[in-house]
Amino acid sequence: MVATITKEFVVKMSALDDAAERAGGYVAVPTAESNTVGYDYPALIKYCKKHNLEPSHLSKQELARFQTRS
Repeated sequence: MVATITKEFVVKMSALDDAAERAGGYVAVPTAESNTVGYDYPALIKYCKKHNLEPSHLSKQELARFQTRS
C-alpha cells in the first residue's frame, strides 16, 4: 500500500511543526515504556569505585539503590 501525501496533510504538519517550535519542542505521549527502569550510572560507577567492585558484581539490593524511573 502506498500512502499519498495530500496538501491538507502538509499544511497540518507544517502548523504542528510551527507550534512545536514555539513551545520549545515536541512532547511525547506517555507509554508503557516510560515506566521502564533506568539507572543513575554516574552514582553507580562512583559507588563501585569506592567499594572496589565491578558493576556486574553488584547484588540486586545494591543495584536497586541506583534505579530511576523514566
